[in-house]
Amino acid sequence: MDKDINLILKSDLSMSRGNLDKKSTININSQRHEEFININSHLYEELQREAEEKHFTMKDYVEIILDRHSKRNQMINRIWPELQIAGVDESIILVVNVIDKKFFNVRLHDKYLFCEQDKSTGCNHTAFVWMQAEDLDFRW
Repeated sequence: MDKDINLILKSDLSMSRGNLDKKSTININSQRHEEFININSHLYEELQREAEEKHFTMKDYVEIILDRHSKRNQMINRIWPELQIAGVDESIILVVNVIDKKFFNVRLHDKYLFCEQDKSTGCNHTAFVWMQAEDLDFRW
């Protein structure tokens, strides 16, 4: 991350409907602006567990995740600048080629993806979807 950006993680207890609720906040601030991102306690605890398993501080681990996500998206945009995900259904990911103005149905089968238009499991459309699998809500 840039040297002019600070990442602050904190976990607070707050009262909610008479019950104690654990809230977690990620505070990202730079010289230009400040962001507060609230995450649920389950996600915070999962990230904390993963960070400890990998011997990172929570701050360093979140920075690594954000950096990895950003680099992956830059790579996807370099390789397939013409492709975008137009929609996601339970078992179909609709991919659009914005240059050719064509749509492709990439169907999720039992642990593999199949492009119905290309009749392929290894075309650019399936590879594009696989590269974004962690961001999609697949129903395995």
